[in-house]
Amino acid sequence: DVIEHLIEPVSAVRQLVGALKSGGKFVFETPNEKFILRKVALLIEKLTGYRLRIGKYFYYVEHKTYFNPDNIRRMLGDMGFSKVDVYQDKSIASREQKIFRSGKFPLAGLITAIIPLVLKLSSLLPNQNKMVVIATKD
Repeated sequence: DVIEHLIEPVSAVRQLVGALKSGGKFVFETPNEKFILRKVALLIEKLTGYRLRIGKYFYYVEHKTYFNPDNIRRMLGDMGFSKVDVYQDKSIASREQKIFRSGKFPLAGLITAIIPLVLKLSSLLPNQNKMVVIATKD
């Protein structure tokens, strides 16, 4: 969970690529921009006229770039990685669970109650909260 914090992730990864030998692996984890709860949070904000600001619990100010399986494969492929595997983690981040369970969040009780259902349903979808990326250099 570092790449999303970088202002210039492409230049940082290029430096790492230069240090890898042919066949070397670049392995990292990053949030998935296409995670369904991120999209739902933004939709709720829009539908409530931005009175209910829950997107901040899924989009963090310290994250400068969000990636998804498509743009991460394209970026790494353009940098000379011959194979890019993206694995999805089917869990909601523990940070969000703690926020909702703290009761400080509007509708926290309702959201805490429906998290198990949302997790069950989201596990059927292709885009999960986290991506583990394994890229192999040519």
